[in-house]
Amino acid sequence: DIRIRLRSGELCDLIAEVERFRYHDEDCLLLSAVDISERKQAERALRRERDFSRTVLDTVASLVAVLDRDGRIVAFNHACEQVTGYRFAEIEGRPVWELLIPPEQVAAVRGVFGRLKAGDFPNHHENEWLTRDGGRRMIAWSNTCLLDEHGEVEYVVPTGIDITEQQAGARQLARLNRLLRTISEINQMVVRESAREALLSETCRILVEHGRYRMAWIGFADPVTGAVAPVAQSGFENGYLEQAGIRCDDTPLGQGPTGTAIREGRYVISNDTEADPNFAPWRERAPVLGYRSSAAFPLRLGERVVGTVN
Repeated sequence: DIRIRLRSGELCDLIAEVERFRYHDEDCLLLSAVDISERKQAERALRRERDFSRTVLDTVASLVAVLDRDGRIVAFNHACEQVTGYRFAEIEGRPVWELLIPPEQVAAVRGVFGRLKAGDFPNHHENEWLTRDGGRRMIAWSNTCLLDEHGEVEYVVPTGIDITEQQAGARQLARLNRLLRTISEINQMVVRESAREALLSETCRILVEHGRYRMAWIGFADPVTGAVAPVAQSGFENGYLEQAGIRCDDTPLGQGPTGTAIREGRYVISNDTEADPNFAPWRERAPVLGYRSSAAFPLRLGERVVGTVN
């Protein structure tokens, strides 16, 4: 390709071909050229349009991708790069479910993709994306398609919003509402019950049924021996308390949430019992029963801590 300036001053794009030949025993060159100015102008216009579209896509805060009919990524804006940690150049041409979709969600995403190709668009869907560092982000998608000149789906265009924090907030609100309902039920039960045994048992039952805890129990401390004796429990226990040997002294069996809460007169929460060094004496059996976290709240008689709700 060459570009020349015409006598009029305009630029002209040519595709030229040179051939060597002999004429009257002399070496000659034949130059033939075709004017491709219109094609070049169209290519430059298309390039400007693509650059403009790319700039717009990278400016918007929403996640925008473009997939071909086989689910391969052909466009991936800056918001997608920020959320996933992948650059577009790294994943261009790869099927979206090969890299970004959790294995257990691939079938559902393929189902949505199939309905889009069949003409069911726009539609909406939520699924997680995997990030480069192994994390997960929940994305709410609004999907549509681009058609070819025959009216067939050529590209699928998902536009998404990262709702990970929003969902976490909703779960936290649900937990708080559940806690408030649990406290309300316990308050009503305290007014209704007068017998100590019934009061303790009902407290554990309400914690399990309304608080949705796997197991709840109440223990009283023996100030002489340092042992903590379970006096009421509800939920899935399977002999755990009998074998736990929980104490409230300075021995290893007294360093868990229950013993610490009794000694120090404060609530103690272990959000990850497998990683908590103070939970070591019970770490082998607790996960088998599904106990992943533990909390203890002191029970007081006057100024003295006599036990815990766990």
